[in-house]
Amino acid sequence: MTDARHDLASSSGAYVLHSLDPAEVEEFERILAESPDLRDEVTELSDTAVELGLALRPIRPDDALRARILAEVAATPQRNGLVAVDPLPAGGPGRPPRPGARRRLSRVTAVVVGLAAALGLLFAVAHLGAPPRATDGPVAVGRAADARVARIPVDGGGNLTVEWSHRLGRSVVTAEGLPRLPADRTYQLWYIDGEIAHPAGLLDGDGRRELDGRLAEGDTIGMTVEPQGGSAAPSMVPIASVAT
Repeated sequence: MTDARHDLASSSGAYVLHSLDPAEVEEFERILAESPDLRDEVTELSDTAVELGLALRPIRPDDALRARILAEVAATPQRNGLVAVDPLPAGGPGRPPRPGARRRLSRVTAVVVGLAAALGLLFAVAHLGAPPRATDGPVAVGRAADARVARIPVDGGGNLTVEWSHRLGRSVVTAEGLPRLPADRTYQLWYIDGEIAHPAGLLDGDGRRELDGRLAEGDTIGMTVEPQGGSAAPSMVPIASVAT
């Protein structure tokens, strides 16, 4: 990996905080698509950002404070730098850190410190009328430059919200209001390429999960009801589907 590429790969925190410029985002997502470890790191940092945001108590400032905050946001330049933080040893007391864990933990700890400082402002802006952004479990999908989202009804009741990125080859579904199934049945997700369906994971009911496997351009994302444990091929026409 070149020095420039290595430096960009260490910018997961800046990516999560939307502090990279468009060219850097494009290159970072190329690296992200090739690195499971980096995807895990982005997911951890994004989940931390969500948890910190949810921990804040919503407030409704007066109009004058709202105007001052939005003016400061518009006038304040954004920086990508991270504060170096000396990490704790990975693996617990008395155990040597795993290879690469110390460097990675340093980045994660540094970004969490930055997130804690930044989220107060982000949360306030969100509650002061700024356009809302969806938050993900695997946030990298929803924040990819080519991310798409669709909300589709499910036959029999409920809805699926499907987010996907062809650049990352990944997709995430959020199920809401699905009917409870008998104990011997489960919801199963699929990547469907023409007449070939590839199993992509199970859903017990309402919730959010990333699909297993890799999304190919043109795939249809579908869901069926299958025997508990899942099937190798769909046993019915999908009860919900969206073409990507």
